Amino acid sequence: MATRLLNDMDTFRIALKAYARATMEEFSLAAVEEALRSDGLPIFIVAMKQEMEKNMTIVDVTGIPDREYVVSFQYGPKPRRAKIATGWPASPEENIERLQSAGFVQDCGVPVCGNCGELGHIRKSCTQEKVETELNPPVVVCVYCKDEGHRARDCPKERSNPFACKNCKQEGHRANECPEPRSAEGVECHKCNQTGHFSRDVSIRSSSTLKNN
Repeated sequence: MATRLLNDMDTFRIALKAYARATMEEFSLAAVEEALRSDGLPIFIVAMKQEMEKNMTIVDVTGIPDREYVVSFQYGPKPRRAKIATGWPASPEENIERLQSAGFVQDCGVPVCGNCGELGHIRKSCTQEKVETELNPPVVVCVYCKDEGHRARDCPKERSNPFACKNCKQEGHRANECPEPRSAEGVECHKCNQTGHFSRDVSIRSSSTLKNN
């Protein structure tokens, strides 16, 4: 159903533009919208109020620029999303009035200065005092240690072989095959929450302390 509606909308847009080119001066968006309402068709031509960039303009279907409102094709008489509700006409009558000066957004082909914000030139050609822009340089993160401020090639931390044994750090075997006693490096004890030993060693240490006392 959704696909059919989208296809219907695309077909309508193509037909509308063809009709506008064929009739030119006699063409009226308002008249087309009124005809749609009279026939009870589920396509609505809505003239939206929309903020425009300086280098953009609104051109109607027949090619006349500097229109006031942006044409939007909808499937209902009311906005379905809050995002477009602010630019929606307050009534069908207001919409018809707006459609007298409505069209589609186009680039007017004139550059906007990144320094003064005026039309007709670019930043390097601007005669006004240059405004310093704040640049946010990308944060460099080492892919090895994950610290900021340096790349992997400059990392001060000792690199370990990812294929070496995780227990003894030697190559040629895996941790589950390691002949060395299990290392407690980086291990957190579940009893005292200290690192560097196993929880079973806590009871051994406690017993040794009692004997020495």
